Amino acid sequence: MPPLPEVPSAAAPADGEQAGAALVEHYPRLVRLGYLVLPPSLGSHRRVLKAHALAQRCLLSGRRAGAGAGIPAPRGPGAAAAVDPSYAHARRRVLRAALAAG
Repeated sequence: MPPLPEVPSAAAPADGEQAGAALVEHYPRLVRLGYLVLPPSLGSHRRVLKAHALAQRCLLSGRRAGAGAGIPAPRGPGAAAAVDPSYAHARRRVLRAALAAG
């Protein structure tokens, strides 16, 4: 099989996959955030299920939309305060959905 031609990084399909992988890395944090924001009147079990549903919906819609802002910058020793833009977008979507459910 011949090697694949070089594709500019801005148009590479791997960008969406890498950004999606970055979001999957933050999945537990998104679920916890959704759980904490959902109203306690739902009960613990229903809140867990709803939080998972919110995080999954957010991740799926992010992949369909091109996964947000692209590849996050590498984290170095001094970049601990830097927030991954794709995670920030996912966090915002989960928060809005959880608040709307309340």
